[in-house]
Amino acid sequence: MIFSDYFGYAFTHIKNKKARVFLTVLGVALSVMAMVSIISITEGFGEAIQLALNAQFSTDTLVVVDPLGQTVLTLKDVDLLKSRLPSTNYKRVTPVLIFSAEVSRVGKAESVITLVAGASTNEIRYVWPILYVAEEGVLPQGDLNPDEVILGNSLAKRLNVHAGDMIRIRSEVKDLQGKVITTITRDLKVIGILKLSGMNLVGVDVDSSVIMNFDTSRMMVNPPDLRDKISLILVQFNSPKFALELQSEIQDNIYGGKVRAVAFAAYARAVENVVMLFNSLLLSLIIISVVIAGVGVMNTMLTSVRERVKEIGTNRALGAKSSEILTLFLVEAFIIAVLGMILGTILGFISVFVIDKSNLLQSAINLGGVIYIKASPKIVLQNLIIWNLIVLFATLAFSYIPARRASKVEPIIALRYE
Repeated sequence: MIFSDYFGYAFTHIKNKKARVFLTVLGVALSVMAMVSIISITEGFGEAIQLALNAQFSTDTLVVVDPLGQTVLTLKDVDLLKSRLPSTNYKRVTPVLIFSAEVSRVGKAESVITLVAGASTNEIRYVWPILYVAEEGVLPQGDLNPDEVILGNSLAKRLNVHAGDMIRIRSEVKDLQGKVITTITRDLKVIGILKLSGMNLVGVDVDSSVIMNFDTSRMMVNPPDLRDKISLILVQFNSPKFALELQSEIQDNIYGGKVRAVAFAAYARAVENVVMLFNSLLLSLIIISVVIAGVGVMNTMLTSVRERVKEIGTNRALGAKSSEILTLFLVEAFIIAVLGMILGTILGFISVFVIDKSNLLQSAINLGGVIYIKASPKIVLQNLIIWNLIVLFATLAFSYIPARRASKVEPIIALRYE
């Protein structure tokens, strides 16, 4: 029997059993569709998370903060870190002062209580460049002037403030015990409004906050005897590796455990571990779908063998070898698998398109900062080919048992089979 005869014989039987073969092909196709969808989701979601972590989480940055109020951080701590850390390992050490204040538009009665961050915009724009983007107005390339501020997108919309408008900030000056010493009110000019980011960093909702000149913030909230008091220190290193390595050095050796030094790269690792777990679960689903497809084909082939016992016996009596019978059934399984793979790949592309257009891969991750991720399924041709080959080999492997059984049928027994 020449090789083309195997395919001709197999196609003839497939035509005679269209309904059963169609259901088997559909089972393989659904498994392949699930496989294509899962692989595409995994690739797209993983890539989107990695980009978001690198861009928004600034994995090369570390924050030094005192969450329990045991230590008062001051500008001296900035100098301390600069002197104790290897100068070749870090890019910048930036103090930030965060306080609550009442903010309103000048001439309007409506006001809101929100957080104000006093910081050097000349430094912040390098630490979180993705956040330092204006929707309205112009953001300074250097530091803010003492009478200028930048507003978060949501706050600006709530107060109906635009670039060029004046806002009024009222803050309370408190001592270390929290007693109010005095209140300070200042009118400041809004020079820029940030694009909507959806970020919450170190306790600050960027979209609902105010960024002002660092020295101005000190004058508005710090008492005279604690003018150098700050809320936290941002340390940007040359790489995430240095941030992770020097995290314990800062927290344990320099400060003796009195402060927390948190490397955003650690958060990134935690997210990556979750993604790896997610990928493992999806891989398990792929394997299960492949097994289900293989079992479906094996069941169809076993039924086919039982129905064709006399036909097999006749072929054996006419001189067909066991190996030829084995090959015949494997070719039939091969055709079913290929048809299922083609149909399943097409259905997979359609499902990926639907998933992409429905924004199902949009989510939020909250680990010290909120990251909103909108991913798109990504089809990688290499992975698609590899997994389709796995489906093909799995189908042939499951079909081997019924094919082997068919090849072992004795002609005399087969011809007496009812």
